[in-house]
Amino acid sequence: MTRTHGTTGEVSVALSDGLPLPYLAKLAVWLVPPPASGAIERTITSVRGSADRPIVHISGIDAADAAHEIVGRWLLAREADLPATPEMERDAVGYEVVDAQRGIIGEVSGVIVTGANDVYEVTGGPFGLVLVPVIDDVIIRIDHAFRRVEVDLLPGLIEEDS
Repeated sequence: MTRTHGTTGEVSVALSDGLPLPYLAKLAVWLVPPPASGAIERTITSVRGSADRPIVHISGIDAADAAHEIVGRWLLAREADLPATPEMERDAVGYEVVDAQRGIIGEVSGVIVTGANDVYEVTGGPFGLVLVPVIDDVIIRIDHAFRRVEVDLLPGLIEEDS
């Protein structure tokens, strides 16, 4: 949290991962480091402002002096409560990659970050190195629970015998 805003306990926050503002409302959060009152679950009760300067109200912070006490702290949320972000897509290293037509094509061994989209480096399968663009036309689903990426590869992404 970067600064207080107004007299009702609102604070301006800086988002570290580009999370869309609508996802903040009603999000359970914890203040880190915790204030003297201890680590308790709080809720973001309202969000307003722009993506680069969001202003939030947090349950239990109802006055300017209480808001001033939490400036400089981090807000943490459960990962399961957050939508998938590009950073989560990069966490797919080690995931098995399964193509809709060819079956298992290997494992994500690295991620190339480009200006347009990320590209998974897939190795260890029957096709050698396969570069898989992380785009909606290719990625069907990323299943974090089963550490699997389901894809439908575009023609030309794999060298296959005719």
